[in-house]
Amino acid sequence: MTYRMSRSDTLPLSLEAVKRHLSISHFFDDERLKLLTWTAIDFIENECNVAICNSVWQQSTPNLGTTCQPYTGRYHSRNNGIRLLHYPVLTLDHCYYWDSDNNPQEFNTDNLILLHDYRYPSFVQLKYGATQPVAFNRPDSFTLEYSVGYGEAEITVTGDEGTTVTSSLPAGLQHAVMMLVSELNENRESSVTGSIQAATQIGLNRLLAPYKMEGWQ
Repeated sequence: MTYRMSRSDTLPLSLEAVKRHLSISHFFDDERLKLLTWTAIDFIENECNVAICNSVWQQSTPNLGTTCQPYTGRYHSRNNGIRLLHYPVLTLDHCYYWDSDNNPQEFNTDNLILLHDYRYPSFVQLKYGATQPVAFNRPDSFTLEYSVGYGEAEITVTGDEGTTVTSSLPAGLQHAVMMLVSELNENRESSVTGSIQAATQIGLNRLLAPYKMEGWQ
């Protein structure tokens, strides 16, 4: 079970960049383009489990799995840890649990290790020597709270030279967002089936392919 606690309300790429992609210079459609950009971001986040915007998630589990191997500090197997369902993970913030009397408690995250692996979701596992607290038997005995995201766009005002917006969002995801905004802008009603739409879908799939992490299917 997962639940998004919060998400940044700041776009991770500039409205000016979206308007340049659409060859729009006026400001009459700014609010509508912002709405389309958020719609595109929502689609990609749901499609890839990627957090384009900084957000905080809670994920519940009946237990914390097994501990890391001694001496090496490495984990036994990805199947022995708690797979975090959203990425990129920035920090593991809290670990809550229901004690044997079914009362809420907090488990110190110093007893946990956050593991990252290329093309696999991040995992949380008990550190070697740590003891899992006795919890009440329920599907959400433990709840991990963690922060994810690529960060917000940084805006720099440079006097007469105008405004520069720098985004830490990977170029592929930036372009995927703008492709979706362009599609939504051109097809304001239900899209018709055709070669243009098919070509857009193929290009979008190729852009998103590197961000569809293994281990979720």
